[in-house]
Amino acid sequence: MGSLAAALGVGFVLGGGLFSRVTVRIVATGLRVGLRMAVVPLMARTLVTLGEELIGPPAGNDDAHAFGTHSTVNQRKRKT
Repeated sequence: MGSLAAALGVGFVLGGGLFSRVTVRIVATGLRVGLRMAVVPLMARTLVTLGEELIGPPAGNDDAHAFGTHSTVNQRKRKT
């Protein structure tokens, strides 16, 4: 399979296909798919993180200060 793919690639380039419309379409499709595969998971993680920050810690969670929702002054007031 590898030898067949290499022979096909070499034949395509030697046949003058390197600067053709087909090559432009193949490269454009590859870039589009590659960018989607790279960007979609990144955007999903960013949106989940943003949503978690907006919602805050779950109700009844005593570790709320670990999320940075309470200032040091409020923590001291709670302890006294």
